[in-house]
Amino acid sequence: MEHPHITEYNQKGYLGKEPEVIGYDFFGNEYYEGEELLKLDDEVFLLENLSSEAKEILVYWGAKRVEARK
Repeated sequence: MEHPHITEYNQKGYLGKEPEVIGYDFFGNEYYEGEELLKLDDEVFLLENLSSEAKEILVYWGAKRVEARK
């Protein structure tokens, strides 16, 4: 017999209620609370979707690493 949390995770891919999308980055990728972003002026970029070269360029031009918050 499997623990109910394991069954729920296997069925939905997460525990509890569905994570809420809190925004979209420059490229239209949705992001959730707690994810890492690079912020440059009024634009945000989801860090996990950027190549290392893109990260370096954005940081060079002044982008700051932030955590997504509501």
